[in-house]
Amino acid sequence: MYIAMSTFISEILFPAFIIGTSMGLLIMIFNARRILHNFLLDTNMEKSENAHAVIIHMQQTGIYINNSPQIKLQMRVTPDNGKTFTMETNQVVAVKDLENYKSGSMIKVKYSARDQHRSLIA
Repeated sequence: MYIAMSTFISEILFPAFIIGTSMGLLIMIFNARRILHNFLLDTNMEKSENAHAVIIHMQQTGIYINNSPQIKLQMRVTPDNGKTFTMETNQVVAVKDLENYKSGSMIKVKYSARDQHRSLIA
């Protein structure tokens, strides 16, 4: 009986513990990376510019955060004081607001003055 329990611990329980711990660490690292990315994005958005954008294409990514879908937008951005450019961004929106993001719709955006490929829907 003692040998069987020892075998169970060494052959099943210990490897499962190692795998579970490794998976937990990977998840923590991934989340820390996303949190840091969002923090840096917020920091960079402090020096943001206002603009209007026309949606060229919208599609849902299949990702939901708090029951709100993430969408991928391709849009033509016209800054208040600059040259028009095209960009893509992912944004989480409320389900009830999805109809506001059809092709041809105009929306207000903020984009990073440092990196025009970073934007937020205003």
